[in-house]
This record gives sequence, structure tokens and C-alpha cells, in this order.
Amino acid sequence: MDRKQSLPQEQWDYSESTQRPSVQKKEELRTVNGWFLNFSTTSSKPPQEILDQLVEVLAANAVEFYQQESPYSLCCQANGKPQIVQFQVEICQVPRMNLHGLHFKRISGGVWNYKKVCSKLLAQLNL
Repeated sequence: MDRKQSLPQEQWDYSESTQRPSVQKKEELRTVNGWFLNFSTTSSKPPQEILDQLVEVLAANAVEFYQQESPYSLCCQANGKPQIVQFQVEICQVPRMNLHGLHFKRISGGVWNYKKVCSKLLAQLNL
């Protein structure tokens, strides 16, 4: 059984002609605590600028994505060899600091493939 079936197929159709995700109104970012926030996933840039850069990197790496109910959350799918990796990327606020962070969460696919995809994306992001 293909794990891609867990999400609707029509949501994965992304093309360059599609408008980039943007925030029309001021949305509150989710504040999260945790060990996942490190130097490579935090930034002092505004959330919309981080989102724009994230979209560019995802598109450059042929990672399909769609915006979830939150304007700062993207559900992504990468064709990692040998299997597909699905994951979520959310821009969140770091508590007690004027920083924003990227929170990656694996939905399906192999752990090592997920690690490779995330490492590649983070290396290309200029946070």
C-alpha cells in the first residue's frame, strides 16, 4: 500500500504558476518550546520572509507542497529514494526571544530519507 494515499492526490499538484502562499491578515504564530530549535532552524527574519524563502527552496528541490489551515504551515512531499517522504514544516515563534523557528515533523516515509531531505533543505535556506 502506498503511503501517499493518506493525503488527497489533488492537493499535491503544485506548479510554478500557482500563487505563493502568503498571509493576508496578521496571524498569530504558534509558540513552541523544545529541543528541536537549534541554530540552523532559527532566524530573526519576519515570518513572511522565511515563508517566501522556504517556498523557493522547496520548489528548487522539486518538493511538492500545499499550505495547511495555518498560513505558516506547509505539508510537503519529497520523492526520496527509495520511498516518498511526507513531512510538515511550520514557522513558529521562539518564546522569550525575538526569533522565529522552523519546526519539521515527519508524517510518513523512512527516517533516514527524511533526515537527508531536511538536511538538504536546511543547507539551502539562508536563515
